[in-house]
Amino acid sequence: MKRPLYLLVVISIAFLFFGFAIYLILILNPAFNDFSFKVNAQLASNLGSAMAGLVGPLFSLTGILLIVATLVRQNYMFKIQQLETKYFELIKIHRDNVNNWKKLTSTGTWTGSQVVMEVYNELGVILSILDYLCETHQIKLDENDKGGMAYTILYFGIGEKSSPILKNYFERNYKVISASDVNWIINELQRLKISTSENSYRFDGHQIRLGHYYRHLYQTVKYVDSQEYLKHSEKYTYIKTLRAQLTTFEQSLLFFNSLSILGKNWKNFMEVYQLIKNLPPEFTFGIEPKRIYSKIGFEYEETRE
Repeated sequence: MKRPLYLLVVISIAFLFFGFAIYLILILNPAFNDFSFKVNAQLASNLGSAMAGLVGPLFSLTGILLIVATLVRQNYMFKIQQLETKYFELIKIHRDNVNNWKKLTSTGTWTGSQVVMEVYNELGVILSILDYLCETHQIKLDENDKGGMAYTILYFGIGEKSSPILKNYFERNYKVISASDVNWIINELQRLKISTSENSYRFDGHQIRLGHYYRHLYQTVKYVDSQEYLKHSEKYTYIKTLRAQLTTFEQSLLFFNSLSILGKNWKNFMEVYQLIKNLPPEFTFGIEPKRIYSKIGFEYEETRE
């Protein structure tokens, strides 16, 4: 949007200077000026006709172009106003989504960031089970697969209805492990689920929380990305504001979401908008984000420099 506006202004200024140049040429031409410093009605009439035929249209065109430039600018500002109104409303909804996360415990009700941290810790337990599986069953899982599998388990959980869905996802997308390995993972999670201590994890899945949360977050980023009149630097600035709303634990969960089949669409935006730029490697359970998203300039790298 700014480039067409800039071109209109440049062209208008060029026409303006061109008109003045023609004006100077005309008044210094002997055909229109006898340099007697006396009023010559004939020469003045000839000069007026020439000015009206040559300079007048240029100045009129300049005025029209400046009016068009003003209208383009007003239209651009109107679009920006609409964008920001909707965008900041989306950010507000995002924060409300987090604040609405609740979990009942023996000590009271956990809300918001407390529940996010609990979900994050549960992901860590699932990853440790996968690590143990790979070690004892001599299975080689790359970081993408391990992180994606862990998030899928976190999302669907285990149970009468969710375990078959989990098995189906693994069979279709993770050929490196067998059906017996999948059963072992589910049985191990079920064994841990028997615990009734305060810090136990039920592995019931977080579809309701995570599904709505990340769909809305994705649509918010996509909304800005789809605004064709914005330059990349402008889009990045808006999405940077959204990124600032994410806690370290939220960025970590987003990272693992992007590794799973469920979050495959995130790969289009992770590096373009540096969505996990503020994520320290200590919060990814031994999986190095830099090895997966090499184009992200992580904040911890800048600190080391």
